[in-house]
Amino acid sequence: MSQTSRLRTFCNDHAVSLFIMLTLGTQYLFIWMRAAEVVPAKLYILRFFPPLFYAFGLAWLTDGFKGMRDLLQPLFRWKVHIGWWVFAIFWLTAFAILLLVVQNLVLGKGFIAIPLDFTDVSRFQVIKLIFMVSIIEEIAWIGFATKRLCKDMTPFCASLVVGAFWCCWWMPVIVYGDGVIPGLPIPILFVHYLGIAATCMWVYHFTKSALVVAVMQMFTNVVSLVVPILPHHGGMTIYIVYVIAKCVIAIALFKAFGPKPLFRKLSESEPATNAIPASS
Repeated sequence: MSQTSRLRTFCNDHAVSLFIMLTLGTQYLFIWMRAAEVVPAKLYILRFFPPLFYAFGLAWLTDGFKGMRDLLQPLFRWKVHIGWWVFAIFWLTAFAILLLVVQNLVLGKGFIAIPLDFTDVSRFQVIKLIFMVSIIEEIAWIGFATKRLCKDMTPFCASLVVGAFWCCWWMPVIVYGDGVIPGLPIPILFVHYLGIAATCMWVYHFTKSALVVAVMQMFTNVVSLVVPILPHHGGMTIYIVYVIAKCVIAIALFKAFGPKPLFRKLSESEPATNAIPASS
């Protein structure tokens, strides 16, 4: 076996482990260099790109240009049932507002208007950043890492594993505190990313559309800026409830609609339980 073949076999057998080690190692080093002012502020945005670079690099090393194409093709799958688009765009906004309404009722404030703030999302630079990050995160963390892990474990377990490391990728940025929303506690952020990864994987499993998942991620970020649900706007209590409830909903979606089983990998002879059609 040639050295190239051995390298390809090694990368194929350890693709996700390599992705996680390289991505986290680069992130922690980059943030440390930024904190030490080795990296100038104008280059701070480059922290988002290593996961994309490593995902494409490992896809190419294992499957050639076909692997890279397989990462991109789902981004062009837009023809799915309209219900998925409605879910991707509106579910989290509706849930966050509903949670605030319930909070007001519990506190005896009655039905009062929820103050929405569109200041940040009206700025082109903010929307451009949200769009870019959502696409990168979908390709790297869902399209590459989670899908690869599904070869060895169930989609639900794969999403939880990736969610945990996804949070670890964000941790140095949160601790450093530049370019992130203030007041986000690490333990709750951990639950937050478990819920996000699980919901993204659930949608992707049924739609096979990275575009739908990326759009859902975009609106997840928009909700955080528009609806006063974050600690510095609505307080820590409602934020914790919001994050935990999102994670519970993600688990409930898997439990109610599949794919099942949640924890035991199916044998090749066992059909998966898929309860929801991807397209009309």
